Amino acid sequence: MKKLFLLLVTALAIASCADKTATQESTETLRFANGEFKIAQFTDTHLGSSDSVAVRQLIETTAREEKPNLIVFTGDNVTTAEDLTEAKAIWQWLINILERTEIPYAIVPGNHDAESCDEMNADILEEWLSELTTNCVNFPSSVKCHGHGNKAVEILAENSDDVASVAYVIDSGDYPADSIRQYSYYAWIAPDQIEWYKNQSETYQKKYGKPLPSLAYFHICVPEYDDVAKDENRVGSFNEPTCPSDINTGFFSAAFIEGDIMGMFVGHDHSNDYIGIRSGIALAYGRQSGVAAFEDPTPMGSRIVLLTEGQHEFTTWIRTLEGATTSWHFPTGITSEMEKDLLSACNAAPTTNGVNYTYYEGEGKSLAEVLKPANLKEEGTCTTFDITKAPAEDHFGYQYKAYFLAENDGAYAFRLRSDDGAVLRIDGKTIIDNDGSHSVNWKRSYVGLAKGMHLMELDYFEDYMGQTLEFSVAAKKMAEQPVPEKLLYQVK
Repeated sequence: MKKLFLLLVTALAIASCADKTATQESTETLRFANGEFKIAQFTDTHLGSSDSVAVRQLIETTAREEKPNLIVFTGDNVTTAEDLTEAKAIWQWLINILERTEIPYAIVPGNHDAESCDEMNADILEEWLSELTTNCVNFPSSVKCHGHGNKAVEILAENSDDVASVAYVIDSGDYPADSIRQYSYYAWIAPDQIEWYKNQSETYQKKYGKPLPSLAYFHICVPEYDDVAKDENRVGSFNEPTCPSDINTGFFSAAFIEGDIMGMFVGHDHSNDYIGIRSGIALAYGRQSGVAAFEDPTPMGSRIVLLTEGQHEFTTWIRTLEGATTSWHFPTGITSEMEKDLLSACNAAPTTNGVNYTYYEGEGKSLAEVLKPANLKEEGTCTTFDITKAPAEDHFGYQYKAYFLAENDGAYAFRLRSDDGAVLRIDGKTIIDNDGSHSVNWKRSYVGLAKGMHLMELDYFEDYMGQTLEFSVAAKKMAEQPVPEKLLYQVK
């Protein structure tokens, strides 16, 4: 069977190269078109042990249906071969498929790519990718630091040669040296790679006066992915433990400080395809794009990312052979599913901006203990949800009530940051429950609202030692901000 596969991929390689000349030019410049730029991520195809026909079908279907401007393979691409001859033939087969799409592509190595057979290593892979590819944007390697194929892939503005966005493709390595293998099974993004990224980012910031909206693609996740796995607001499958390096070299921290990378996209952990937000950065898995020996019920697919020129945002979804799945929006975390079920607007037409409040004083460890009739001290109206004017320093609470104007149909992301407890209800439905006596923390939740007025109720209490209440809202057409006073109306 192995020999048959070798003959098949070799024949396909020769046939597909028949009209490819040595003088063919490299890929065209990447550029936004109609304000958009689309990237298709494939990961963990594991060719050599995976069904090559299914992989080809997925690539070709995705290219035809999604029409991406860039394809990125994030590792463990060709992982099983009897010898170098077979390994190179499989790589040639994959590259020919990519070349026929006429779409520029990047190939990021994974931890298994350099061990597909006994003779294989990363330097040989570098030589092959440099030799065999025409439309590959990151080989031959041009960055002098750890790894192969590191590249700041520039995406130009639609109507100028200014760089509008950047896709950093990074080799996250395979395994550490034997002398330190006891400390981590998998390798990491090396310090000199991080310095290279920081220098690139700061060069763009100096030239354009702001961080450029950027993405990062690599194979092995950073340790911060485990935080998103535990986040109740993550979207997608978490079916196996995250497998980062046990050494955190600080790539995520560097991205946070630079402020340009909106999202990181990896593979490696085949059964995971979730996405969520950690400290303002989206951490996402692609969908595994191979079918070999995976105990994974999810169909193989490709993660699509759609960038909007000039905006620090993107939308992403999974494309399978059956079609596209739920879309997810950065930075709000709003999905297309959230926009399907909308709470109906109230039959109310208030005309006066403001918030009704009831003020309480009393000791307790929960809202129910503090916000009771015996503790009521004052009622009135104010402009927003403001606890700074409370007469007492500790042991008090507020009940706020107002109509919130949803200016458009859609999903809204509300975030409560409080010390101590707070609960948000909209149209009688509990949206956020952060009750209890606790230090400052925050919770985010989502609700679909039809255009119009919605009754908003916010309960808060302060126990002792410090008090905080911050209440923000975001939507696809609204950057996160304190709930605007102009959208709040008094309840008569």
